[in-house]
Order: sequence, then C-alpha cells, then structure tokens
Amino acid sequence: MNAFFTINNVADALTAPFAGAGPLGGLALLSVITAVVLLNVFKRLSNQEKIREHKGKILGHFLEIAIYRDQFSRTLRCQAAVLKHNLLYMRYFMTPILVMMLPMLLVCLQVDYRLGSRPLAPGESFIVTVSLAADAAHLADRVEIGGTGLLMETPALRLPSEGKVFRRARIEPGAPRHALTVTISGTPTLVTKEVAATDARPARFTPESNKADTLGAIAANGEAPIPAGSAIEAIRVSYRPAAYPLLWWRVSPIVYYLVLTIAFGLALRPFFKVTI
Repeated sequence: MNAFFTINNVADALTAPFAGAGPLGGLALLSVITAVVLLNVFKRLSNQEKIREHKGKILGHFLEIAIYRDQFSRTLRCQAAVLKHNLLYMRYFMTPILVMMLPMLLVCLQVDYRLGSRPLAPGESFIVTVSLAADAAHLADRVEIGGTGLLMETPALRLPSEGKVFRRARIEPGAPRHALTVTISGTPTLVTKEVAATDARPARFTPESNKADTLGAIAANGEAPIPAGSAIEAIRVSYRPAAYPLLWWRVSPIVYYLVLTIAFGLALRPFFKVTI
C-alpha cells in the first residue's frame, strides 16, 4: 500500500504547477505530455522495421484483391496472406502496448482521484454511508457521524442487519475545511475523511475510503486508508460523477484524457517518425 501513496505524493508534486490551468487545461497538458512519452516509448520498444514491413504487405495484398477480384483462388490466397501479416503485425504492435498498460492505468487512476467526482457546492446536501466489518455489524447502534465544516441534517439511519449507518449532511458555507468524523462509542475508534467542496477542495479525493487490508483500498487509494484493525470497513460520500464537454457529448475525465492522448499522439506521430 505504501507504494500507492508514494505514487500519489509524486503525482501531487508533478501536477501542482498546473493547478491554475483548470480541469480541461490540465487534461490537455497531461494528454500532450503522455502522447510524447508514449510515442518515444513505443518507438524504442517496438520493431519499427517489422511493423512497416507487415503494414506494407497488408496494403499490397488488399490492392491485389481489388485488382484481381474476379480470380477467386488468387483472392482467397491474398485474404489468407492479409490474415497472416495482420497477426504478425499485431505481434510486434501489442508487445509495447502491453508494457505501457500499467503506467497508463496508474495515470488514469490519478486523473480519477483528482477529477472523477464533482466537488460539493456550499450548502449542498449529501449522504454519508458507513459500512462496518462483518464481525462488527452489531456495533451499528453505537456509530456516531459528525464532522468539521459540515451541518448534520438528519439523525443517523442504522441498519444493524447489514452493518451500515447512513446520515445526511450539508456543506457549511465559508468553512476552511470540510471533514467527516466517525466514532464508535465505547471504543477508541476514530476515523476521519476529507469532504471535497468547491470552496475547500483537496488535491485528490474519492467517494469511498476503505480499510487498508481490503481489495477496495487497492482499487481506490486516493485518500489515506482506514486503519487495518478498525471495525469500520468503508466510509462513502455521495459525490456525483464529473463530466466534461467533448464535442457534442459530456464524458468522464478518463475518457476525455484518453481521447485527447490518442488525438495528440496521431497528430505528433509524423514528427517523431513513429509507425503504428
């Protein structure tokens, strides 16, 4: 888990200079940088000569099919050759792609941690969900949800049979910080979770914080995890997913980032003399 938080800290340092560019400007800058890096990596890891060779043969056989389309046996041989060279092309193409997948996944996670959810507006209400570990479900009646810079609008709704506690809260306008505090009376348990609002937004945030020793903490580790020995399994804030305009659609920031990266990659490819 420490490796994930080291990556988070490094990403914080790298993205800090672009904080003033706004979400779309930041995504565009990140996409340009990613495209340049990926083009260089692809060029170094791939066999460019073989890729060009097989692409040329695929094109040649397609032209042969068009010219000799009235010769069935020759057309059939050309189709088999197209399939053969396409498989060989994919062999040389996919190796660098597979190598680049893990770094790209890490970058997409960082994009999601920073832009994947919409911060809450001052005065906006949201739902807090506290999930208890299976062996601690009976403690639901003792869970208390409070916070800093938050106004609790309703009493807690407790479901001991499911080990869950719900409460509706509201962002207090003008507060310098918004954070949830979850305690279990009679125990030393104290877990906090930052709440992102437009007037006090942390660098990265996720809808859910999970216990450190669960799979959820690996999938969503944008914030500090809940201590491993805690009776609390997860704390969730009902953020809405963020969406940004791209042509005629509104898409998630990850889709926006990937589309821009592909577009910049195709535009810059001739300058780096990369065959894809």
